[in-house]
Amino acid sequence: MNIRYTGLVIVLFYIFAPLDLLAQKHDYHWLYGYNPGGTNSAFRNADIDFNYTPPHVDPSNTPINFNLSSAAMSDSAGTLLFYTNGIALYNAAHQLIENGDTINPGEWWQSSINMGYAHFFGGFTLPYPNHPDEYVFFHAGLVYDDDSSYVRENVFYYTLIDMAANNGKGKVLLKNQILLEGDLGWPAACKHGNGRDWWITIYDLGNPEQQTFLLSPTGITGPFTQTIGPVFPERENIGKCVFSPDGNTYIRHDGNNGPRIMRFNRCTGLFSNLRLLPYPENTAVFSWSAAISPDSRFLYLSKPTVVWSLDLQVTNPLVSYLDTLARYNGSYCPEPWSTRFFAMQEAPDGKIYASNYENSSRCMNVIGQPLLPGLAADVAFGGFELPIWNGITSSHFPHYRLGASEGSPCDTLNLQAPEGGFYTSPYPAQTLAEQRGSADDYVIWPVVPGEPSEAARREEQEYGDLKKVIYRQWLHRNDPDVRAVPQQTTPIKKHK
Repeated sequence: MNIRYTGLVIVLFYIFAPLDLLAQKHDYHWLYGYNPGGTNSAFRNADIDFNYTPPHVDPSNTPINFNLSSAAMSDSAGTLLFYTNGIALYNAAHQLIENGDTINPGEWWQSSINMGYAHFFGGFTLPYPNHPDEYVFFHAGLVYDDDSSYVRENVFYYTLIDMAANNGKGKVLLKNQILLEGDLGWPAACKHGNGRDWWITIYDLGNPEQQTFLLSPTGITGPFTQTIGPVFPERENIGKCVFSPDGNTYIRHDGNNGPRIMRFNRCTGLFSNLRLLPYPENTAVFSWSAAISPDSRFLYLSKPTVVWSLDLQVTNPLVSYLDTLARYNGSYCPEPWSTRFFAMQEAPDGKIYASNYENSSRCMNVIGQPLLPGLAADVAFGGFELPIWNGITSSHFPHYRLGASEGSPCDTLNLQAPEGGFYTSPYPAQTLAEQRGSADDYVIWPVVPGEPSEAARREEQEYGDLKKVIYRQWLHRNDPDVRAVPQQTTPIKKHK
């Protein structure tokens, strides 16, 4: 089905302009922190700036709390443009962008004003192709089910931002435009093989369909629906879904049953060559977050106390296995806040950073050498020290520096000049069956070895379901000692 979202196409006639071929540093600023404005300098906001090596952690004058959600956008030279905590959009001068209030509207938004939007997926932003200074922010809303204690991602939005408006202070042109509704999973984005447009994919939980949209100079089209693979044996659990840096692999991350690893065609937007990596029943093998090494070879999966890797280049299921890289070593940063893994994100410096599972911490976790196999990947619990407290916040970005799919049928625009900040990705030739992406064409790999020990069972019981644990903490956010200091009691002013 090909649906034109005409709301995004606000100008019928536009001047065809080349892409900004600088360094494509759209992911160079990560913002976090909470309780700004207090007397304790350790409780404020900060900006991890990857324009430096090692990255600088600079104090920030942001007027908001970051809880789980944090999304930021920089220009291609690495200068911060705007950011959000899922409640409202602010520019680099820390001013509310015109019409940037009430992002993700609804009851959950109303309850999140003080703390920031309590959602693992904070959203991501894509440059609007051939519309200089315009950006499309993709984000998701939540509803709470009192009966089940589940929080459900029920709507997928886009918001259009013009950062040239108001003398560079920005203006939201369209806000909270609905793309899809349902019981939704984790969205992810990948550069089209032409090096200009973007694919965005999402799905309904438990349904082996992918709903994929295309962002091009004429707006958003889709969803294009593709069924691939079998039904899920039990409830699908949302884990972080990712594309590989070269765009040729997609991970639909089911933390309960095991990841679904698919080939992706950047020209057609179709998925194929599905491989299922099943987790064993009645053990403590489950995963929450995912990341992929810069060379697209190693998939990293994590739960709070364990980090695994899987070599995606191994195609023989008899010799492919999850390699246990690290187990939580009891470290704290500082006492009593442990340094257990939460949400992973690939960084511009080639490392993978992860926020901590605990409500507050002064460290992030790091995979220091993700290009290397096994223990050489150098997993460090608490390996990146922070000058302020972070409330389990992590940013999520697509791979902006991915360029055209070299040698593919859609590599026809020739937009990306040498030294333009992009790298090309070779086009993997596909069979006709792979191009079709048949729902019946998949391989089940051997079951991952389980951990049936009593300690593993206790861990599974301790963490339980990811959403229930984290959101129960959110529901009791005003209880004493939920965080290291009392929460802000005066609501942030709602701008109109």
